[in-house]
Amino acid sequence: MSKVVRFYEHGGPEQLRIEELDVGDPGTGEVRIRVEAIGLNRSEAMFRAGAYLRVPKFPSLIGYEGVGIVEALGAEVQGFSAGDRVCVMPNYRLGEYGLYGDHAIVPVRSLIAPPPGLTVVEAASIWNKPERFARNRDLILYGLAEGRLKPIIAKTFPLGDIVEAHRYLESNQQVGKIVVTV
Repeated sequence: MSKVVRFYEHGGPEQLRIEELDVGDPGTGEVRIRVEAIGLNRSEAMFRAGAYLRVPKFPSLIGYEGVGIVEALGAEVQGFSAGDRVCVMPNYRLGEYGLYGDHAIVPVRSLIAPPPGLTVVEAASIWNKPERFARNRDLILYGLAEGRLKPIIAKTFPLGDIVEAHRYLESNQQVGKIVVTV
């Protein structure tokens, strides 16, 4: 069983519930990861609150940006192996998969290797605009490798404090990324 965050109705951060669930095995084109860190994304708060373009199917998973270790591979997965550390980029629909938890199933199309030299928390903080990353990939990776770019972390929270992390996100007091560690 894994700890997984879901919500059952629209509302504030208090709607987030940590539950024990079996995340199962990955399907075709998917991997199961042991989540290490989650980068909170403002669209996730909007999704939970009912202010997002996509309507959740309740109970809904949440989260789509972070870092973890590949544990299992589904059919037709290439380029990754069990034990690889990966970054999960937010290029699937909210609620389709959910990264808030200690284990998660994610599509392999969302995975990239983390940039060298970054901590797990830093690596979880930098992928919120996949289309911008794709256009500037080499420049970003060069800047990170050379130390010319450095992620700014506003605050970290443990998974057990996911409600407080969302409250902080909605407070708009932060400069930098909010990261939840698992």
